[in-house]
Amino acid sequence: MLPGCQGRLGGFRYGDISWKTCDGGFYDPLFPEVCEKCVSSNPALCVGVTVRVAISTDYTDGVGTPGIPTDVQESPFLTHVKVDVEKFKQDGTRTLRLFRSRPQTGIGGTAKELRIGYLNGLGDAAEPPDVNDPYSGLVDCPVEPCFGTHSDYLFKIDRLSPDGDVVYARFSFQQKFSSFGSGDYSVYMDGCCRPKILGIEERGNFVFHIRAGMKLPSSGNSDSARSPNAPVLKIASAPAQSLWQYPDISRISCSGS
Repeated sequence: MLPGCQGRLGGFRYGDISWKTCDGGFYDPLFPEVCEKCVSSNPALCVGVTVRVAISTDYTDGVGTPGIPTDVQESPFLTHVKVDVEKFKQDGTRTLRLFRSRPQTGIGGTAKELRIGYLNGLGDAAEPPDVNDPYSGLVDCPVEPCFGTHSDYLFKIDRLSPDGDVVYARFSFQQKFSSFGSGDYSVYMDGCCRPKILGIEERGNFVFHIRAGMKLPSSGNSDSARSPNAPVLKIASAPAQSLWQYPDISRISCSGS
């Protein structure tokens, strides 16, 4: 969590990623299909992953001051958030649609695209499975094969903050690696935008990026893991070279307007 951040400049407040092998007992009752039928000659290569986010519901989504974009224009993933949160309040419907902003044509990504996927390798050396295809390694749905356009990631709401200003939600998916897939991987989520960090960044509207590393053995069971309590604050979409990482976020403040 970024302390002191208000719900503006994109609404993203916090995120983490956890994973566990299917054979090791992964189960999410909100995504029961994940790991239900994952079969591999090496059980360690069937993995269940959960992405958790906290998103502010206090953002502008109407027509803003001429020349000044609204938060939804700057952060399209917010498009359905207020509607879905109201639906949750009314009848308990848990679905939270996070708009992906996928390009309509071509394969080029955009800085405002919301992405969940995996990379080969760890740290800044991690790269897409196919370096010539920016969409390789992206996740479209909880369990492949995926059908339809998948213009939104369908998270499930866990709860709201007591004041209702923050929604906590999660998205779980299954990743089955090939029989030659043992090694190091990174699972990630990134998008735009997040608040700026006072005293460090002169402007906001940078992408946010959360990531967890995984080591998969050639045989046997693998450990589970959860991303560390440290935000990675990037100025470009992953994989990116310029970043700051804070192991202690208790001293960070940010702009809320």
